[in-house]
Amino acid sequence: MSYIRVRIDLAFKQPLSTTVKTRLDILKAEIIKAKAYAEKINADMNNEEMTISAKYHICHHDTNEACESEIEIE
Repeated sequence: MSYIRVRIDLAFKQPLSTTVKTRLDILKAEIIKAKAYAEKINADMNNEEMTISAKYHICHHDTNEACESEIEIE
């Protein structure tokens, strides 16, 4: 069986503008809805892949500091 697998990687400078924050809040809400339909590839098999995950984090690469912990969008 084939799957459509979606990966998105976006970065936005902080502080976020009101427009960007609003759009990201809408995107998060849609991701939560979409996750309800997602499936793990090869579920319950030895080669199962976690394909029901969406996370974000605060990145500090610009200051040579460690990134903050990832937060699951749920």
